[in-house]
Amino acid sequence: MWNWKFSVVLITLLLMGCQKAQVDEGKVLNHYDHFLEDVGELFRYHAEENEMFYNERYQTKEEVDQLLKPYMTEKGISQIKNDFFVEVESRLVYKEDFQLYLRERGDYRSFYSGNRQYYDVIRESVINPGLRLINPDIVKMQEENGRILMEGIEIPIYFYHEQDVYAQQQFGQLGYPSNDLLSISVSFVSKGNTLLIDQIQIGS
Repeated sequence: MWNWKFSVVLITLLLMGCQKAQVDEGKVLNHYDHFLEDVGELFRYHAEENEMFYNERYQTKEEVDQLLKPYMTEKGISQIKNDFFVEVESRLVYKEDFQLYLRERGDYRSFYSGNRQYYDVIRESVINPGLRLINPDIVKMQEENGRILMEGIEIPIYFYHEQDVYAQQQFGQLGYPSNDLLSISVSFVSKGNTLLIDQIQIGS
């Protein structure tokens, strides 16, 4: 005789196996936003020695690791370090594009001097403030093989209204357009209940 209780259990297990894992979008976006808030620390507190600029608060690999460890895997942290720094005599100094920008500014404590525009330098990096202005309804999230992938192609970013003269003066001096298009791809992995960013790509 067929055991109907066994049938119910079997069907339930089959249905559970066929269901696609649901992504907790709120948790993903919250982690992403907190990461963007803190990673901006890597291009601040500028100092200069022997004609090389560096970050006074984050001069070593260990200091950068400590900042990013709550948000990223070792692979992700390594990517960010390679994007921003090179090591010279045990100190992390900014990579060439950032060096040139700070050098051309003359007074490196002011954002408003120099010929190279700030936004051009940071546009395709994780410190682009436009990344925090992305409409979450536009990005796509999916879970595959234990990873969560968040992607968006040519997402419109609005910094200020074109007719706002004050905003044009403030943001325009830093090279910000009134609007821009950015593409992002962020890969997350889970370690227990913790999300970590494994890879992040910013493009136009």
